Amino acid sequence: MTSSCSCLNSSFFSKFDPAAAEKKIIRFIRKSVRDAGVSGIVLGLSGGIDSALAAALSAKALGAENVHPVFFYEASETSASFDSDDLRDAAALCNRFSLTLQKINLQSAFVSASSSFDDSATATTAGNLKSRLRMSLLYYYANQNNLLVLGTKNKTERLIGYFTKYGDGGVDVDPISHLYKTEVRLLSKYITIPDSILTKTPSAGFWKGQSDEDDLGMKYEQLDALLSFIESDFNQKQLSGFLNENKLTLEQYEFIRSKMNAAKHKQKMPKCLK
Repeated sequence: MTSSCSCLNSSFFSKFDPAAAEKKIIRFIRKSVRDAGVSGIVLGLSGGIDSALAAALSAKALGAENVHPVFFYEASETSASFDSDDLRDAAALCNRFSLTLQKINLQSAFVSASSSFDDSATATTAGNLKSRLRMSLLYYYANQNNLLVLGTKNKTERLIGYFTKYGDGGVDVDPISHLYKTEVRLLSKYITIPDSILTKTPSAGFWKGQSDEDDLGMKYEQLDALLSFIESDFNQKQLSGFLNENKLTLEQYEFIRSKMNAAKHKQKMPKCLK
């Protein structure tokens, strides 16, 4: 079950300057596009807060006409397996920042790809396949139109490996991967991302009802505080005090440390002989 936390230590989050962060990211996106000699960027727009922030900042940096958001969904003749609220929110974001949304039905590609093997896929392996299919199509579009593929993962996801290797992790440029999820929320509010996105339950969208915080066993505010604490120098006594203050257990701390260790291979180039 997800832990609740009503009184987190806010010293880390209070230092965040959204205005400075916005300017820094806009400069970064502009420089990345200029240095690559491309016309703009393409990204997957899921209806969630991370991709919404990345798209909005890209529009500010490059002009809406040079930003190409794509919404991937799955629908057959008889049913749909995506949340219509996600499409609504993606459209609302595009309307607010004058972006043109493209929609791609991933159903036939996923069925064709997955049926090539046995049908014993778990929800996670199926989700990873969908993530890699999405990224393949984004690169196809980018190659056709001289664009960079923009990533949408944040620092929280990057540190614990909460992304798909060569899926949403396989991009040309990652403009918000230095921001914790909490900072993503603060910056999104600052630049007026639609409220329906700001208040949405975070989800990777692998299956209906999936929740990031349920998967991780804690609120993002707790996780971000923990990750920030782990990155600092601390002793065992300080650890106990931190866990008590943020209503976390030693088991939760060890779980996150294990995820960080397991994620290291996702953050490096493939091994090769020298």
